[in-house]
Amino acid sequence: MPKAGDYTGAARGVAQPGSAPRLGRGGRRFKSAHPDLMLKELRTRKRADGVVDAAHFGPDGELLWLRAYERRGPTWSDLVLLDRQSLIQRMEAGKRFYVGKRRDYEASEFDLGERIQLQGKKKARVLVIGKGRADQDRLDALPVI
Repeated sequence: MPKAGDYTGAARGVAQPGSAPRLGRGGRRFKSAHPDLMLKELRTRKRADGVVDAAHFGPDGELLWLRAYERRGPTWSDLVLLDRQSLIQRMEAGKRFYVGKRRDYEASEFDLGERIQLQGKKKARVLVIGKGRADQDRLDALPVI
């Protein structure tokens, strides 16, 4: 039994003295101790509240309705249909919608494109993808249905 003051202060690197039970407490590790995402990837990820995958336009070029997925906490909704006014209300409330497509066999993963922007004054709102001004909805990157 060591006496007080016998400790020399030498630090052990990895192992500690003693023995560990074969598969007792702690047992085998089934998951990696390394994070799934690198910090750089976390910083560059877009925070999307909605992903639009297709739209339907009227004869005058104005958006009538669209198909989208909406964030529901940690997961996403099934496809929902939103009319133009519903989308504008969500965006005015601070929701971020992107053009995108759900990845096959990966339920909550999307390939995101450009962000849909809201331009204009309260009564003359216009939905636009990309930069530049428009006087009517300009959602060129969206597939049309």
